Amino acid sequence: MPSLKTTIIRGGLEALYFSGANVLMRPFVSGVGAILTLHHVRPQRPDGFQPNRLLEVTPEFLERVLRFLRRQQLDIVSLDEVYRRLVEADFSRRFVCITIDDGYRDTLQYAYPILTKHGFTATLFVYTDYVGAGRNSLSWPELRELAAEGFDIQAHSKTHGDLRRTIGETDAQFARRMQAELEVPRGLFQRNLGAPPTTLAYPYGAADEDVVRAVRETGYAAAFTVRREGNPSFVTPLRAHRSQIYSEMSLQDFIKNLEVRHEERLGEAQ
Repeated sequence: MPSLKTTIIRGGLEALYFSGANVLMRPFVSGVGAILTLHHVRPQRPDGFQPNRLLEVTPEFLERVLRFLRRQQLDIVSLDEVYRRLVEADFSRRFVCITIDDGYRDTLQYAYPILTKHGFTATLFVYTDYVGAGRNSLSWPELRELAAEGFDIQAHSKTHGDLRRTIGETDAQFARRMQAELEVPRGLFQRNLGAPPTTLAYPYGAADEDVVRAVRETGYAAAFTVRREGNPSFVTPLRAHRSQIYSEMSLQDFIKNLEVRHEERLGEAQ
């Protein structure tokens, strides 16, 4: 368990970081690694209406990203290894971890063969209401097959709704909703995959103190937000950042995501 002194120091560093003042201290708060987030990996489509187009990348772009990562002096690690490094403050080498959200079938069709071709695996964060829900979603048997191939399957809540308390929601209503969103996936994972999830990706990357407390009390060891940046050395396991890869990105944009903090134009998608 962290000492009181460590907790106070970490809290102060977090306040400095989120204020943006850490740009004056880059030599002292350099990034320790990035957790990358994908949603769809599939060829470009001609459809006129594509509401999730921003969250799609092509197989060719994923290939370029993986080749780039292999050329860098970075450790390509699992989410379990990320957690170990954060808890033990083992920051001797920078890391990259790949995650894929929601449980879309194109993960199996396109992302899986490219990742395995380059010697990568990934963590899949799935929300359980979507598993087996239709032709575009992965099923529990398919998730078991991916797990057998070394892919890590973890939780993304039950419904993919914003976990934060809604306006007018009472303590009792919030507690019931958290029980459904956080505990139901653990039971379904145990029944279908043989073990409960140990980590959670916050839907939309959204979490506040009440949500973090509920996640901790439900038994998750780590949970992840979404910020377009890497992780500083003082990040806490229940608020670690993941960096979304968007369809609009060039390889140079992607490289920026490996940094702790970088400038963005106001209005850019988050």
